[in-house]
Amino acid sequence: MLSYYVMDDSILLSLFTVLLLISLIGLVAWTQTYTRLNHESFSFTKHFPFELFDVLKSYQRPYFQLIYLLISIGWLVFYWLIFPLVNSSWGIPLFIVLMMLLIMVYFLMTIRSIPVERFIFVSSIVHVLIIVLPLIVSIFSWTSPFDRFITVLPWVSSFLSVIALGMLFIPSLKSWSRLQEKKSDKGRSYERPKVFILALYQWFYIVSFYLLNFFILIENFI
Repeated sequence: MLSYYVMDDSILLSLFTVLLLISLIGLVAWTQTYTRLNHESFSFTKHFPFELFDVLKSYQRPYFQLIYLLISIGWLVFYWLIFPLVNSSWGIPLFIVLMMLLIMVYFLMTIRSIPVERFIFVSSIVHVLIIVLPLIVSIFSWTSPFDRFITVLPWVSSFLSVIALGMLFIPSLKSWSRLQEKKSDKGRSYERPKVFILALYQWFYIVSFYLLNFFILIENFI
C-alpha cells in the first residue's frame, strides 16, 4: 500500500512538472519570436495572449493546437488522479468547469480582437470560470470525506476566487480600451498605456489557474 502511494505521488509530481515546463518553454519561445518579428518586447501588462500566439504561421497552428490539446488532457488527468469522483457531489461539476475553462482559454489565446463584442464575451466567460473553479475546489475540499483536502487548499482556493471576484469591481476596468495620448514632432498619436488592464487580467487568468494547480499538488503531499 505504501509503495502505491509513493508511485502515485511521483506520477503526480512528474505530470505537473512536465505540464509546467512545456507551458514555460512555449511561452519563452513565443515571446522571443514576437520580439524578433515585431522589433518590440512583448509585455504581459499591455499585450493580450492572442497577440503572442498570433505570431504563429499557418503551418505552425496545428502543432500549437496539438500541444494545447495534450496539455489540456494532462490537466484533466492531473485532476482525475487527485480528486475522486465518488463520495462528493461536487466532483462532476468540478470536471465540467475545468473542461469549460480549458476550452475557453484556448479561444482566449486564439481569438482576434475584432469583432470586439466576441472578444469581450470570451474574456468575461473565462473570468467567471476562474472564479468558479477555485470556489468549487474549496467546496469540494470542505465536503469531501478525505481529510487530505483540508490543510491549505480550501483557504488558498477561496482566496483566489475572492481575488478574481474583487477584480470585477476595479473602476478602471470600465475604460479598459482607453488609449494614451502621445505628442511628438509628427503630431499626436495614441498607444496603449504600460498597463492595459484587460490584457493584464487575461494573463492573470492563466497564472491563477497554474497557481491553483500548484497548491492542489502541495495539498496532496501534506
